[in-house]
Amino acid sequence: MEIIKGRVYKAEVGFIYDGDSFNLKLLSATGTESQNIICRAQWIDTPESQKPGKSSTDPRVIKHWEWAEKAKLALMNLIQNRALIAIPYEVDQYQRWVCDVYLDNLLVSSNVQVKLAQSGFAVSRLPFNRHIYNVRETTVLRSIIAGAATANRKRIGVWSQSNMILPYEFKKLSL
Repeated sequence: MEIIKGRVYKAEVGFIYDGDSFNLKLLSATGTESQNIICRAQWIDTPESQKPGKSSTDPRVIKHWEWAEKAKLALMNLIQNRALIAIPYEVDQYQRWVCDVYLDNLLVSSNVQVKLAQSGFAVSRLPFNRHIYNVRETTVLRSIIAGAATANRKRIGVWSQSNMILPYEFKKLSL
C-alpha cells in the first residue's frame, strides 16, 4: 500500500518507543491493505529516553529520563488498544513518518499531541521550513502551543520539575 501525504487513515498502534514515537499500522480505506510505519507525533517533543549503555550521576539528567518513562506511559495509556486516526505528512531524517494522530475523530479535542501537551508530558515543537497549513493543522498547532503554555503556568507534568532539562536542550548534551 502506498502512503499518500495528508491522507486520513484508520490506524492501529504497535510498539511504543517513547512519548512521541511509535509504530502504526495504517489501514486502507477498504481495510483490505495495510502499511506499518514508525510514527513521530507532529509538533511535540517529549523527554528523551535513556539509551542503552548511557548513564549519568547528574540529578537533572536522571529526572529527565524519569519523565521520559512517564511520558511513554502516558502515551501508552492514551492510545493502546484504541482505534486511531493518523495523517502522515512527511518522512523525517530518521525515516519516521511525521503524523497527526487522533482518538475516535478529527476534532482537536481528540488529538493525541494536544492531549500530551495539555497534560504536561510534551512541549511544543515549532515547525521549520513549512509555511502552508490548512485550518485543521493551524488549529492543532495553536492548541498544542496553548496546552503546553497552560501546563507550564499550572506546573503540570514536566513543568512541575524545577530546573527541568527540556527535550531540545537535552539533545544538545553529550552523554
